[in-house]
Amino acid sequence: MAWKHCGVRGTVNGPPFGRYHRFGPEVVDVEIGFPVDGALALPGLADCAPWEVGRSELPGGPVARTMHIGSYVGLSGTYDDLHEWIHEQPGYDDAPGAWESYVDDARSAPDRANIRTLISWPLTRE
Repeated sequence: MAWKHCGVRGTVNGPPFGRYHRFGPEVVDVEIGFPVDGALALPGLADCAPWEVGRSELPGGPVARTMHIGSYVGLSGTYDDLHEWIHEQPGYDDAPGAWESYVDDARSAPDRANIRTLISWPLTRE
């Protein structure tokens, strides 16, 4: 799918995502976007005000992944399970900036019980 924003053109090459930079009872800082082909002439997110369109890159390095299948209501349990699994792995710890990729469009899914959401959690080495 091709898109255009403020004169910048790009091609989407993956599902939309939500990346959580901070998540807690007081503050939720989430980046909402989609992967695109190539470098875009947009400012980096650090140079953008909230709600402005900018570009970012996912961190390099190891990541733990799992596929959540079902309603978004159950996502927190899948995050909890992945977090527990990460802490069982010798030499690794979770890093900030976990993201979820919405593999299926919940609005058009024939059966919401089968909606797939890929959860990716960056890791650090202890």
